[in-house]
Amino acid sequence: MNIELTAHFYFKGSGKKKTVNWTEDNPRLQQKEKDSDKVVREIPLTADEVKQEYRRLFTKHKNEGKSITLEDTDDVVHIIDLTDVRNIELTSKEGIQMLYRLTFAMNDEEIVTTEMTSDKEDLVGATEEAFDLIEKDYGANVALNLVAFSLLKIELTNEMIN
Repeated sequence: MNIELTAHFYFKGSGKKKTVNWTEDNPRLQQKEKDSDKVVREIPLTADEVKQEYRRLFTKHKNEGKSITLEDTDDVVHIIDLTDVRNIELTSKEGIQMLYRLTFAMNDEEIVTTEMTSDKEDLVGATEEAFDLIEKDYGANVALNLVAFSLLKIELTNEMIN
């Protein structure tokens, strides 16, 4: 699940506003063994939990007189000096996940059907992800020499995912 976040930073004095939109892909809290870096389990975070984690982080950095660095959805990096910030508005929402049934033929005899999830709602973006998946799982040669390819889109609601 993807979490879409938006932060509005209001600056002291000038009152100017800076808005940054970014996405957290599949955010999880890692529980580790005591006195070890070994991960025991991962707990998926909801949109509200991710927002609260960022709220804590922003508050901590502001109190310590630090800057934060955020990369937005357009791959632009923003460095914001929180000592210059008067107020921050932070919102979060769960991104839509799409389920795709991917079927492809590697040759005349072997047909593969699998499912994949994606936050891409358009078939062009999902097709790019599907070819990346095929290349990763089966190799570049298979991705380049497919005999047939089919992609079926099924929208998933958050209730269906959980």
